[in-house]
Amino acid sequence: SAGAYVPEPPTILETVILPHIDKAGKTYGKDYVVLGWTPGGETAMANLARDIYTVHSTDVRGNRLDQMPVMDGIHRITDFDLVVYTGAGNVAEVMRQLFVPSGKPGIYIGLALFKPEMMPYYPQVVRGYILGLGQAAEYESILKRPGKAVAAADSLSLGHILLFGLLILGNLAFTLQRKEKR
Repeated sequence: SAGAYVPEPPTILETVILPHIDKAGKTYGKDYVVLGWTPGGETAMANLARDIYTVHSTDVRGNRLDQMPVMDGIHRITDFDLVVYTGAGNVAEVMRQLFVPSGKPGIYIGLALFKPEMMPYYPQVVRGYILGLGQAAEYESILKRPGKAVAAADSLSLGHILLFGLLILGNLAFTLQRKEKR
């Protein structure tokens, strides 16, 4: 099941991730479900971890969760075999409310700037991670399926080359200007 604690991820999920799941032949309601946005931040995470049905009785499409085969035997975070978090949320909240209470292996996918916060949990709580564009591009390359991350990493690399070139030109111009004044 997939849920979110800020409003943006459900849109990303629907437009970027779900098309790949559907191509893999997975069936909505049988193999996966989308819970949608859960307002309330850490409190919502804690409630969801304790009892999903107190937070969500239906999925984003209005289907009752208790009538979906994918939710058979699923009531709390400990009922999942694997916890995967993707987002830009507070790492401490996610670890405190989802990963640690689950007692299950976890995968964290997020922004590179969260690495210092996430690393104390690796490898005991978080068994794997993809942090930042560079690692996302590496993952696509390992799978031999270059996609948007590889393309974005190429653009970012080109931007860095341009930036360094401009820094060199700026320093050269400054040095020449100083020599002319002497």
